[in-house]
Amino acid sequence: MIIQVINKYLLLSDIEKTKPLLCGLDKDHPRLFANLDEEDHVYLYCIACNYKLIPGAELYSNIEKVVRELSE
Repeated sequence: MIIQVINKYLLLSDIEKTKPLLCGLDKDHPRLFANLDEEDHVYLYCIACNYKLIPGAELYSNIEKVVRELSE
């Protein structure tokens, strides 16, 4: 997984071109942010409650597809 692809998706959601990735615990929290762990694995987290989401292959594939389509 490439963090730049996820960050591009998050930027597109900021300008309402895509759906935001929201906290899994509380939908009223702000959108999720991308980060890398100690082993350079990508994860998403909520700054309000520290909810953490490790994207699976399907989610990443969908994000990558949307970013590719909107970048053309």
